[in-house]
Amino acid sequence: MFCSIYKWFISQAKDSRKPLLASVNRHIQHCASCREFVSLHDSLMDTSIKDLPCLPDEKESVLATKIISALDRNTEPRKARVRRPVLIPVFVSSLVLVVVAVGIYFLTAPRTSSTHLLNSLSEIDQTISTFEERLENINSPLDAEYADLKQTMRSATEFFVSYLDVKIGRGTE
Repeated sequence: MFCSIYKWFISQAKDSRKPLLASVNRHIQHCASCREFVSLHDSLMDTSIKDLPCLPDEKESVLATKIISALDRNTEPRKARVRRPVLIPVFVSSLVLVVVAVGIYFLTAPRTSSTHLLNSLSEIDQTISTFEERLENINSPLDAEYADLKQTMRSATEFFVSYLDVKIGRGTE
């Protein structure tokens, strides 16, 4: 399932002539595809080393020794130099663009007069008064319901009192 990842680990270890990781070795024991990949890699390395000394020309033999010495060296692979982008021109150009855009906006934006602002304020006052009226309308049904409930309780109390002969006081009459 993760054979491509393990094959990458195998290639990295073999190319840098480092030992394989323990997890990679465990995977190789169970995976035929990865075992075949390791054996193919080893055979290619062996074949390339064996075929190099067979070169006939003297210039090519110098090349062969250089290649063999390069293969035999245990060197770390070069790390690519990370180039940081130059951000100062980007910031300056974006700042100029923003200044130009804001300038164009203020030059082309319609001017508002004071009467327009006063009309806007009167519209806001009208909206506030409309909201206040609606709030009163929301509270008024609750007030009416409360008054109705109060009247019902008063009439129920009067009804019970009329049927009960309750005398309050010290003496009995």
